[in-house]
Amino acid sequence: MKGVSRIIWGVVAVVIVLAVAAAAIVMQKPAAPAAPAAPAAPAAPAAAEWHLTVYAQGVEESWRAILEEFKKEYPQLKDYTLYVESAGKISEKFLSEERAGKHIADVIVAQTIALENALKEGFLLYYEPPNAKDLMQYKFFSSYAKPGYYYPYRFLVQGIGINTKYIDPNTIKSYKDLLKPEFIEKWQGRIGMADPRYTVSIELFFFMKEYYGVDFWKEIAKLKPAWESKSTVAVDDLASGKIVVLIGALGHLFSETDKPIAFIYPEEGTILTPVCAAISKEAPNKEAAKTFVNWLLSKKGAEMLVKTKGGDPAYPGLSLPGMKPIDKINIIPQNYTKYYSIPTEIILKEWAEIFGVRG
Repeated sequence: MKGVSRIIWGVVAVVIVLAVAAAAIVMQKPAAPAAPAAPAAPAAPAAAEWHLTVYAQGVEESWRAILEEFKKEYPQLKDYTLYVESAGKISEKFLSEERAGKHIADVIVAQTIALENALKEGFLLYYEPPNAKDLMQYKFFSSYAKPGYYYPYRFLVQGIGINTKYIDPNTIKSYKDLLKPEFIEKWQGRIGMADPRYTVSIELFFFMKEYYGVDFWKEIAKLKPAWESKSTVAVDDLASGKIVVLIGALGHLFSETDKPIAFIYPEEGTILTPVCAAISKEAPNKEAAKTFVNWLLSKKGAEMLVKTKGGDPAYPGLSLPGMKPIDKINIIPQNYTKYYSIPTEIILKEWAEIFGVRG
């Protein structure tokens, strides 16, 4: 029995030793590496900030208000630069910059002569604003658009201005009313006309001659008009009574005024000078530029033009207070292709000969 006990205790001792050794080995085994942390989700890309440079013809206060309204609707527009000047100066600045490889302007809003010059040199971007699609069904809009390149935003409407202290609005319906002997006898010398050397009345002279013939202007020349070199000054002269009639008056200058003046839409028709929106081909901020031009052509964009008294909107049914919507007035046909093909000097030479202007 004693022998068996020794054997049993021996086995037990061996088992214990083996167990302790195994435990030591386990304790010495390196711990399994921790599971790798899940990769962090990529940060959402920051919304692109817009910047916009606009070269525009018109009223600076109006343009700033329009851009501020656009900025409210598109808060990604962080800042903008606005250059407001005449069509000629805008054209000169834009062309010189582009030719020098300095791409600064994003949007250009100016008379078509400036945009045609830019288009000839390949400086305009081809873009079809969605909001232009419905407007193209209106002749007053499509006649002045260059699809894919520029579209009318507003118009300069040329007609007859009168001083209501001296002239009864009901007596002037047409240019012919100005040629009645009794009218000429009474008011000759107090008739003003916008000078085509310095104003858009060069278009009035050209298109009325094209439509009614040169004799139309030979008759008007009998009035011996005083030449007004600036449209705004001409309206002041009209209001003061220095002149009692203004030929080539711009309609938007007669809206909501307390001056004794009124605008007449002649029965023969009015002349429209379009001010159109386009985008520079190398615009530094193309997305912002496209969005802005499309917004300008929306009803909201046109309403802002009216609200800020920036001009007659190129939008059906809308007008400045006291004026007519463009789609409701009689318009003289205007062939701008022919107009642009004739040097300005030739047009002005004929004007000077008819009216006896020297120098």
